[in-house]
Amino acid sequence: MAGNDLHKLIKDDNSDVRRFATLVLSELFYCIQDQQQAWNDLHKRTRDIDNDVKWVAAFAIGIVFSKIPDQQQAWGDLHRLTYDENNNIRGMAAKSLRSAFSHVSDKESVWSDLHRLTYDEDNSVRGVAAVTLGSSYSHIPNKEMALKDLYRLANDEDRVIRSETYRSLGKVFIFNASQTEREEDYRKELEKAIEFFEKAIEFFEKASTESVFLSPSRFCLPFYRSFHTILFKKQEAKEEVDKYLAEAKDAIEGSKSKELLFEAVNNLANALKQVQNVENLDLEAMKNELSFYRKYCDRASELMKDAEEITPFATIALRKGLPILDRNLKEFLEEIQKKTEIISEQTKGTQFEELGNELNQNSQFLLQVRHVNGGE
Repeated sequence: MAGNDLHKLIKDDNSDVRRFATLVLSELFYCIQDQQQAWNDLHKRTRDIDNDVKWVAAFAIGIVFSKIPDQQQAWGDLHRLTYDENNNIRGMAAKSLRSAFSHVSDKESVWSDLHRLTYDEDNSVRGVAAVTLGSSYSHIPNKEMALKDLYRLANDEDRVIRSETYRSLGKVFIFNASQTEREEDYRKELEKAIEFFEKAIEFFEKASTESVFLSPSRFCLPFYRSFHTILFKKQEAKEEVDKYLAEAKDAIEGSKSKELLFEAVNNLANALKQVQNVENLDLEAMKNELSFYRKYCDRASELMKDAEEITPFATIALRKGLPILDRNLKEFLEEIQKKTEIISEQTKGTQFEELGNELNQNSQFLLQVRHVNGGE
């Protein structure tokens, strides 16, 4: 559909036609040559007499905000729509504020509107505000107040709002984990995030007659559980990691960001398994295992680079955990080396001396490969 055709349809007397044209405009906005005209048309629909058209206009602004020529005017439209008499329009404006945070310099004003909407009389609006708080937390200037808003909403009488709020709190603590410097703080924030994702699913089950498999936290909970298990439960938790990763994989549902994050952690889990398999292998088999180990680590690194643009703070949080994984591998390999040194010493002068020496050489080779591959 050409830009001129849309320009005509978006002014049509029939409100259904205007609504459809506005929706199409949001999908084609990036392709339209005259984006100023496209924006003028969209801007006018934010004052449409039909509420459904205004709702779609609020939705469209959130989708195309980064390409709108006059972003200050777009922000003004969202600000006005957060006061609209219609609950659905206020809710959609609250959702689109997420895009405004990324592009409007006056983040205090955007935050002021979002903060106000957390007190909205309508349950659905408060629920959307809770979701936007979690999605926009990194941009919010008053993070202390935002966290207070979330804790307040976590006690809302509406169970759906509580579920959405716990999911947002999980996101907040993943962000906090990405900003930590000390391992102790990192683990603490990661475990808080997992706790909130657990509560999100718990309240979703209580609030909804739908299956828990539809819960928005269905991916986050097993995904971060698997990563936490890899980092802090070490080699004894293979089955637990596999279980969590299987659950996370089932919840990807076509999401590119989830797929990249899952594949990165899955590769780290496979790398850990390769190292754990080497203790009883001969030198040639050990080299083959370590070749796969290096490939898994390299692939995980590539996937994190791809994911960072889409989900920056989740990716940073994963990277923060890599030194912990590296230290765990070092400790595991050093344990193997100590054992082989003892065997080598005990087999001296016996028919097994050659085997004992080979085992010791193999363990030293492991540590050298780890060092070359980025370890300490």
